[in-house]
Amino acid sequence: MAAPDADLTSRSYDAALFWVYVWEFTGGAGKMKAIFSALETGNGLPAVKSAYGGDSGFDNMIAEFCETNFFKERYHDGSKYSGISRITATYTGSLIKWSQSVSSYAADYYVIYPRFSNLKITFDGSDYGSFKVKAYLIGDTVTEEDIPLFAGNKGSLEITQADSYSQIMIMIVNTYETKLNYELMVGYSKRFTLKPLNNTSIKVNVGSDVRLAFKLTNVGSEGDWIKISAGVSNKNFSFKIYFNGEQVDLPYDIYLNPGEAAIFTVEVDTPFNVSITRLTVTATGSEMSRSIRFIIASTGLLVEALGYKPLVNLGEELNMSIRLVYAHNREPIPEGSVFINGTTYTCDKHGYVNLTLRGRDFETVFLVAYGLSDGEEITYRANTLNLTVSWTKMGLMNVSYGPLTLNLSTPLTIRFRPYYMHNGTPIRHGVILVNDSRIEFSLANDGYAYVQYLPKLIGRFLVVYTLVLDETGCVTLGEGGNVTVLWTGINISGIIDRTFVNVNDTVTLNVEARWAHNGSLIAPCTIEVLWINRTTYTLNNGTLRISLTNNKPEEVQVKVLGVKAPYNITETIRDFSLKVTWTGFHLILESLNKPVYNRGEEARIEYRLVYAHNGSPVGEAYVKLNVLNKTIKVANGRFTLKLKFNDDREIHITPESIEDKYGIRAIVSFSRLAIAWTHMIVSQVVVEPPYPAVNTTVKIRVRIDYAHNSSPVPYAIVSFVNSTGKTDENGWVSFSIQEKNYGSHVYEVKPLIGPYNLTDSSPRLIEVVWVSPLMKSLYSGIASIGQQGYNVTLALRKWGEALAAINQKDVGKAEELAKEAYDIAIKSKKAWDKIVKAEKSIEDSRSNGRIVLLPVAEYFLNIAYSEYMKGKYDSAYSNAERAETFAIYSPHWAVVLVIVVITAVIVYVRRRRKKLEPSPPIPPPVSPQLSPLYPPRFQVTRRIPRILLDTLL
Repeated sequence: MAAPDADLTSRSYDAALFWVYVWEFTGGAGKMKAIFSALETGNGLPAVKSAYGGDSGFDNMIAEFCETNFFKERYHDGSKYSGISRITATYTGSLIKWSQSVSSYAADYYVIYPRFSNLKITFDGSDYGSFKVKAYLIGDTVTEEDIPLFAGNKGSLEITQADSYSQIMIMIVNTYETKLNYELMVGYSKRFTLKPLNNTSIKVNVGSDVRLAFKLTNVGSEGDWIKISAGVSNKNFSFKIYFNGEQVDLPYDIYLNPGEAAIFTVEVDTPFNVSITRLTVTATGSEMSRSIRFIIASTGLLVEALGYKPLVNLGEELNMSIRLVYAHNREPIPEGSVFINGTTYTCDKHGYVNLTLRGRDFETVFLVAYGLSDGEEITYRANTLNLTVSWTKMGLMNVSYGPLTLNLSTPLTIRFRPYYMHNGTPIRHGVILVNDSRIEFSLANDGYAYVQYLPKLIGRFLVVYTLVLDETGCVTLGEGGNVTVLWTGINISGIIDRTFVNVNDTVTLNVEARWAHNGSLIAPCTIEVLWINRTTYTLNNGTLRISLTNNKPEEVQVKVLGVKAPYNITETIRDFSLKVTWTGFHLILESLNKPVYNRGEEARIEYRLVYAHNGSPVGEAYVKLNVLNKTIKVANGRFTLKLKFNDDREIHITPESIEDKYGIRAIVSFSRLAIAWTHMIVSQVVVEPPYPAVNTTVKIRVRIDYAHNSSPVPYAIVSFVNSTGKTDENGWVSFSIQEKNYGSHVYEVKPLIGPYNLTDSSPRLIEVVWVSPLMKSLYSGIASIGQQGYNVTLALRKWGEALAAINQKDVGKAEELAKEAYDIAIKSKKAWDKIVKAEKSIEDSRSNGRIVLLPVAEYFLNIAYSEYMKGKYDSAYSNAERAETFAIYSPHWAVVLVIVVITAVIVYVRRRRKKLEPSPPIPPPVSPQLSPLYPPRFQVTRRIPRILLDTLL
């Protein structure tokens, strides 16, 4: 393995490592079997390549195997790769070139140690065959780069910042079946240098000109055309480039032979202000590019005041410095010259001139300073300092305060006008020391400063205040003052006579309000009681008794706060708070085995007793219920009640009284409970049909009720003859039965077991009369007429006689009596229908005004009513028919009126004639042809219709 260029197909090569690589990295035993399987059908390399999918797959595997030869740490047995052969070189920018050959399926390795930033790898292989060329950039990590090969197996790779890698390994793998030649070059064949001929950082006075020079030298092995270009970062600077004394236009191309050099000069015009620029000159050749940069500053002398204070405490010295710097970058100028108030000073090595100023009383000193020279070429004055220094003190005037008796959380407000005592100007911002608190202040729009001080302590305190800092931060000497302030509040104390009471009970709350700073009573004082609601009270002498009542079971936090005391004190320092419980009892039914019991059976009822406000069990109490004459003791919130009654009854259990050891007696709620002791009874029997025919099936419906309240018993088991049935939810159960013998038969119905295991019951006997089919049909007719609302009482009486006959087994007689009963029912129906019809006719005539004969019609209708009630249905029918006739033919009342008017006219005419004519002869006797029913006065005219005369009569 020390000779990686050995042919993979030669026996001198350690082929075992290749097989180990196949095993470790390319598929293990499966891949090895594929290779041997391919060898059985093919020869040599073609067969092996086919196992890897052809030339491309096999070439890649060979390249990876060669890579593993170099990076031995990737293989589990790296020691076998120690001492591998490689070619090494150090690249410093000069071209390095090799001409070599590499064996079939073998590799050459090159290790380059880069010492120059730009590096180019150029590969030129044999025109035939195939290569794999890779570069590995080895630093903290390894970066793999493929060098792509194009036509003629040529390719290249450029690496920037190559010197940032510790080494670069180049691997050339021959993936062809014969040895191949190649050339490898590292670096550029065309190379040059670009160097400045003077300092690259230049400072000049504002507006001055600058002359620069740089040299271009071809240090490569070939001649090359090189392009010169330049530019400035600040457009306020302008420049010109000269070569051999003549100005050249940019970009400028120049051809240099190997070893040949060219010198260029640059003239730069600077602007008339402080400014800086970067002049960059770039030379670009065929294979490389170089740049140089000049920093040109158009600058001057700038003076700065350090430690300067415009204001100084009265009686203090001011130590300050004037520093001389370049204007473009604030770089200090050592040994420079500075002019201060008519005197020239030399700066120290840091560019400073140190000054000490002293003032007398309230005095102001003026300073003028500027730079003279940096000791070399710079003399341009960039600025002049005009400074004033005043010795002063901060003063206070128009000091006032807010209230001096304050709530504990209310700060003291101090209002004042701060000013400088040397000239009376106001101080806009500053710091005032109040006791031990430094408080910043600012002038408000009204010209005053306001500060607030809060010690958060109860009591009377002396507040001392002093101005300690002005807005400039220079003056710390100032005037002050003091004031006495009381911070206090309200302390509330209280006593409640009871805290565990019945709902609707009243508790008494005694409240006191005292000053927090000395404990004396506050009079007057307003307090607020917070509990169910918010209520305000006034304590005129500092104490108050308050009654509290609650109609709800609940635990209430009663809290008393101070609201207002004299001096506008509203803050409660210590409140009074206590929980008061208004409660009662919830009597809860815990368990009941059933609500209905047999007579004489014992009922067991378990109750739970809890407090109404929170549901907790009552430890010990005494309960009296309405069903017992004794008191029951409750332990741990539970008790059991046992009851038994021997008769039918329903009881409702309610508590009469409950009391615990705390005196709680209020019953807030209780479980309403109804329990019944009863038995089952047969309350209703329905036989369908009621009189069945022999040899037919009759349905008997039975309703089972509770005896104590007649409510139905659902889902009860009932026995009938030799069968049982179950009631529905409404207590009904049906049975079917047949008989072949006529007459009355008696059957027993008995409830056996009902809900809640109820077995107590009373049986009932049911009588069913079996009749002939004709009698059944006749009775159905009678029943149908009765169901329509007609009176069939007489018919049913006759039916009773028929039943008596059927019980005597005389079927013929029974059927005849049944027929008579049916006929009576039919006559009752017909008579009543005629009566109703007559009533309707009378009402119709009355509504139409035909009322003349209605009295006669009503007369016959009353007779019909009377006869019907006596059971004389035939007579009732005939009288109702007469009433109907008179009602139909009754004339209108207007006809009568017309007859009356005509009659009156006739009478009048006759009387007039009688007065005008002589007395008539005595009338002849009545003609025997005239009816004696009509009086003689109606014989005078024949124009009156006979029917009208009949109507009048």
